[in-house]
Amino acid sequence: MTLNRAYAEFSEHYGFQIYPARPRKPQDKSLGEIAVQLVQRFVLARLRASTFFSLEELNEKISYWVDELNSRITRTYPKSRTSRFLELDYPALKPLPEHKYSYSKWVYQVRVGSDYHVQFEEHSYSVPYHFANLLVDLRVRDDWLEIIHQRRLIGSHKLNRQRGTSTLKEHLAPNHRYFQDSQPEALIVWAETIGPETLRFVKDNLNLRKDFSTGLKVVVGLKRDVRKGAITPSRLESACGYANSLNILSSERLRSILRNESDLRPNYRRSAPLVEHANIRGAEYYASQGDEPL
Repeated sequence: MTLNRAYAEFSEHYGFQIYPARPRKPQDKSLGEIAVQLVQRFVLARLRASTFFSLEELNEKISYWVDELNSRITRTYPKSRTSRFLELDYPALKPLPEHKYSYSKWVYQVRVGSDYHVQFEEHSYSVPYHFANLLVDLRVRDDWLEIIHQRRLIGSHKLNRQRGTSTLKEHLAPNHRYFQDSQPEALIVWAETIGPETLRFVKDNLNLRKDFSTGLKVVVGLKRDVRKGAITPSRLESACGYANSLNILSSERLRSILRNESDLRPNYRRSAPLVEHANIRGAEYYASQGDEPL
């Protein structure tokens, strides 16, 4: 029988054993159910007709009757529950751990990307490069994210609740050291060197995409093509201007613009601000009409 991993960690932290009840064996739970029934009858039943005006008053009364229950000596056993606790359990008790148990949230079977990063919520975290494309488990504890592969810790990061990427230098492959220049902040600085249209296209991909990692890959790919000479900065700036005028974020459509030279055609003009006029209905008007037939 497999234990819930967070529950198993809880038992390890406090040093106790967990013995799950067997399926389809109701007798395994009978003693526990009888104990609950006994407390209900001996304690709660006595208080059902009473009225209490504070939580402290109620707890005081419950504590009194619980002590009475534990001090009872039954006809079938000559010792009370309190005496058996002092005789058997109390000598075996250990002090509580120095640190409180910290609950862990687990996310199982997460695929590491080809860029050796895993995504949790809207942030990407690096792992050593040779774990690319493998399945890992994520453990979130306090303010830390731990990445585990086959029960072995392979990376840990300070938890970041914002969109972006966290990359440790020691995780980078020897031939991928330039990946450090692919952080969102570095990409924005690079886009500024190309031009304002490229800067807008990059910011929109990093900020407006529902899937942050997709937008990040688009920008990293463009930077790589410029670095290799596949795209000149001037052509990229012109194509981004055309894409921005049509609110295009897709990498495929931007490359189509570059390939077909759509931005170089004579009939291409950058969109000017719309003139506000009472006789111009605009997009908001048509959006409000829904699918009703004319």
